[in-house]
Amino acid sequence: MPTPSGGGVEGNARACWGFLLSQDSWGFEGAHVAPSGPKGGRFYLSRPMSEQNSQATGLIEALDQVLEERKSQDPSQSYVAKLYHKGLPKILEKVAEESRETIEAAAEEGTDHLVYEVGDLWFHTLVLLHHRGRTGQDVLNELARRFGVSGIVEKASRPQKEKAE
Repeated sequence: MPTPSGGGVEGNARACWGFLLSQDSWGFEGAHVAPSGPKGGRFYLSRPMSEQNSQATGLIEALDQVLEERKSQDPSQSYVAKLYHKGLPKILEKVAEESRETIEAAAEEGTDHLVYEVGDLWFHTLVLLHHRGRTGQDVLNELARRFGVSGIVEKASRPQKEKAE
């Protein structure tokens, strides 16, 4: 499980949105922190994610648990609790900000900054989901439902939205 922390990179760990990532936080073998990217140390895996699907689900479960716990924490002690306390407008503002930063990073030459910004965007959309009573696991379930189905077929199978007159 993640360990609460407010610090930065410490040894082979990194504070991330108020909890500490370490080599064995979620059982990722061969994980390490490398000092790269636009904002310092980054958490990396040495094996492809395809070899760690159950561990990826474990990460989502751990994030879901932490995000739920943050709902009852003091907003002065937790970034996520502060977002929850400020409500949906602030959370939507952060998602919009991270979306813009992701788009800007996509226009850059390299891809490290893009990955960093997508991480921020994913995280803030998880906060949004939890604020609305859903979880990251709900999104994984939806993606699993769609897996192996043509995007054209899946989109055509959606119910028509009613148009406002």
